[in-house]
Amino acid sequence: MGRTFFGSLVWFPVAFPHLGPIFTAGRIFGLVVVVALLASVTPYVMDAVIMRRLSAPTFALLHSLLPATSLLIGLIILRQVPTIGELSGLVFITVAVALVGFQPVRRRKAHPPSAS
Repeated sequence: MGRTFFGSLVWFPVAFPHLGPIFTAGRIFGLVVVVALLASVTPYVMDAVIMRRLSAPTFALLHSLLPATSLLIGLIILRQVPTIGELSGLVFITVAVALVGFQPVRRRKAHPPSAS
């Protein structure tokens, strides 16, 4: 949250001259509020709810798939063709998260109580 706030402070002087229409037109202001909610608050709340229900490795794997969904949306909707480097990076990260996240859990052996 701190980085987002800091970033908004950095960009505020650039955006300030263009803020007039946002606050004077009710429809535009409403759209800004809706975009703000859908872009930040909704995903944050959904992550918090999902983290309670999934294991950490599963949650990490699902988060590693987010760039893949972004790539597919970019390819289908924006017609952005990814490079070989982008595709291989995406595959490497997803595989790495899957391998780390789904290693068998090793249980500690219980030590018998020592007789003293």
